Amino acid sequence: MKILSRTSCILSYAVNPDFFDGARKISSSGKSGRNYWEPTEHGSHRLTHTLTFDAGDDESGEWFIQYRSVMICDVMIEDVKQDALQMLAFEQELNESMNKFIKDNSLSHISELHIPPFSLNEWSIKKMEEDMNRSISTGYDEKHAEMLKLMKANINFVPQVKTKITIINKSNE
Repeated sequence: MKILSRTSCILSYAVNPDFFDGARKISSSGKSGRNYWEPTEHGSHRLTHTLTFDAGDDESGEWFIQYRSVMICDVMIEDVKQDALQMLAFEQELNESMNKFIKDNSLSHISELHIPPFSLNEWSIKKMEEDMNRSISTGYDEKHAEMLKLMKANINFVPQVKTKITIINKSNE
């Protein structure tokens, strides 16, 4: 695989420092990742991988941490089997980066969080290969790309890469 560009960033991170002031404790936490492959011009392909992690109290509905990040890779796919493994390695790096960031910025409550480790298994490899093959077989469609641009313009969506860290302090409200 030839990597044309690769970027990743934290889109948002919010932590509620007053969460543990009451009798609350973290009753649920979850991590999810989502991939979207699309063909681009000149035979390249773009992977957009989003990663989220939320931890909070289901009973009260309050969250302690909300995390969102994205990785965007533009690549020339050469060998789907090999390239799928390399893309999964990039996803693993993003997961490890998230884990470190949350550990360093969880206000000393990391022991109360359950952050599932990245899991590389046959299913994830097969899914990545299938998604890559689907993108290859779809091919770039200029009309479709133009329609997506118009749709984004109509809903005032302007894709930007931003980093936002929010600390919610209820005692100041």
